[in-house]
Amino acid sequence: MTPAPLADRGRGPDASQAASEHETSGTAAVAFSHFSTHDLSPADQFAAWRAHYAETFDLSIAEGTARPFKAEHRSWQIGELTLTRASMPGTIRRRWRHLSKPRREDWLLVAIPDKPARPVQFRSLVRPFAGSGSDGEVLTLFLARDAFPRERIAFDAVSEEMQAIGLPALAADYVVNLERSLLTVTRARLPELEQITKDLLAAFLLPTAERIERAARPLDALLEKRAIAEIRRNIATPAFGVAELSRAIGASRSRLYRLLEPYGGVANLIMRERLTEARRRLVAFPDVPISRIAVELGFTDHSSFTRAFRRVFGFTPREIRGDIPGSRREG
Repeated sequence: MTPAPLADRGRGPDASQAASEHETSGTAAVAFSHFSTHDLSPADQFAAWRAHYAETFDLSIAEGTARPFKAEHRSWQIGELTLTRASMPGTIRRRWRHLSKPRREDWLLVAIPDKPARPVQFRSLVRPFAGSGSDGEVLTLFLARDAFPRERIAFDAVSEEMQAIGLPALAADYVVNLERSLLTVTRARLPELEQITKDLLAAFLLPTAERIERAARPLDALLEKRAIAEIRRNIATPAFGVAELSRAIGASRSRLYRLLEPYGGVANLIMRERLTEARRRLVAFPDVPISRIAVELGFTDHSSFTRAFRRVFGFTPREIRGDIPGSRREG
């Protein structure tokens, strides 16, 4: 049996109205449930927040005062899956632990969307767990056990702390993208979105050839975005190339070449990203010498940087600086 969305069992007095308005508006077709402590007195805010989660976690304050505790919870139902966003004060450290007799048996995929590396955890509500933290924004994807009948035993064996590289690292990216997609997806597409999400989760958590093939199309889209993000993250590392990118995103070289073929290949995309960033810096920081910008972006030879820049943009770094009053045009 699929559990009801967490927010539905502890909704604030304005939650039904908020969900109804969202359902009938033309901006999005998927309703969300909403709970907020903002309208409560500061003395009652944390108690209300704790009660809202009472059937799922036991919450307490680890450090600091709980007054005030302005927080919001949004919840979207995607078939047998539930996505939630909790927005809480980032200055108050909280403790949480799983209940000894849980009323839900879901697995949780927990992502911190605002951190650069987007740490992600995967755990089961039926297993003991205790933690603490002060993250202000937390995305949680609740996975009903009935949604993964073939993966139940294997899911229970997955490490709680997932790797920050390879396919597991894509899980956090997908949860963030899933929330964005729910703002525009129609109800008619929810079953398709649910199946895509299930296939991807199975590939992230238990990567076998069969599961990866089943999720091939959405996985390729995620890998492409991840590859571009990794290139930009390592934009100033001269040695960052195909091998390093392949390891970072958990894709074979052949798959990487195929994914990035529309960009002219891996090396061409890396070069283009570096030159695009160089162009941005040349304009944004007119007082910084051209040679310094080139070195900061991994170009060890000034003349090769100038040639590559001209080949891509049709003019040299000195020429782009020529239109900026007071800029440093010298190399």
